[in-house]
Amino acid sequence: MRILPKENNMDNQKIGRYIADKRKSKSLTQAELAARLGVTDKAVSKWERGAGCPDISLIKELAAALDITVGELLEGEDEKFVMEDETEEKEEKEEKMLLNAMNYAQTNMKVRSHRVGKVLAELFDCSLILACMICFIVDLAISRALTWSLITASSCLLAGVVITPFFLLKKEKIFAGLLTGSVLLFPYLLFIEWEANQLLGTDLHWFWPLALPITLIWLCILWAGAWIIMKTKPGVFKAAGWYCIAFAFGSAATVMISNSFANSDIVENFWNMLINCSALLAAGVICLCISSIRSR
Repeated sequence: MRILPKENNMDNQKIGRYIADKRKSKSLTQAELAARLGVTDKAVSKWERGAGCPDISLIKELAAALDITVGELLEGEDEKFVMEDETEEKEEKEEKMLLNAMNYAQTNMKVRSHRVGKVLAELFDCSLILACMICFIVDLAISRALTWSLITASSCLLAGVVITPFFLLKKEKIFAGLLTGSVLLFPYLLFIEWEANQLLGTDLHWFWPLALPITLIWLCILWAGAWIIMKTKPGVFKAAGWYCIAFAFGSAATVMISNSFANSDIVENFWNMLINCSALLAAGVICLCISSIRSR
């Protein structure tokens, strides 16, 4: 006897419909099935809609509650048999069960990771909001107005836009967060310049001659590196090596632009710049050597 071949990819929608059909065939409500499994009826509803999948620890118990096999549950349909060699049927059945279990475990792990990431993102955002509220309260208590706390709030906003997508572990959201953060960085720096002048009573304009060129240099380095890594997948050490070398040139450019803005002599900071750049270049060369050795 042999199982007819079916696709091994997990299909949450298909499994969900199968769970719903089997539940209804046993005249069970979602609440009754949930009570048997020790979960909420909302969880059962999510399974049946394909919006989620049962925890792997519940698979055996769920299959028993619906009077089906674990294989049928993972396949999302009743097993179909054709009379043939029993040994071949057994081997294929075991292989399919193993593949289905591996696919299900992988899907379940992704769901758990997304759930944990979502909780961490919410906690991070709540901590930023709490930090802003505390700063507003302290600022109002001391200054009787919102002064320096506006800088803190804008910094928290920018951090939330850039960092929160990383917790969600989705490439498109991470890319969108980085792109939004890169764009918002320029009005953010302009706001910092304006607010600092208001607080200090000065008229110092540093955005155009200082912040803008430095920001553009570092954004070019970061985005070019990210694009190269995404396209070539060079490995951790090679990527770290090229980033260190790029950071060395970025650091040198930053020092020269800063000295030009402050009208100071480049020689005064030459040795510090040389030490920093040399250290970054050395770290880059070491990482590239390690990458070369590991690839052999």
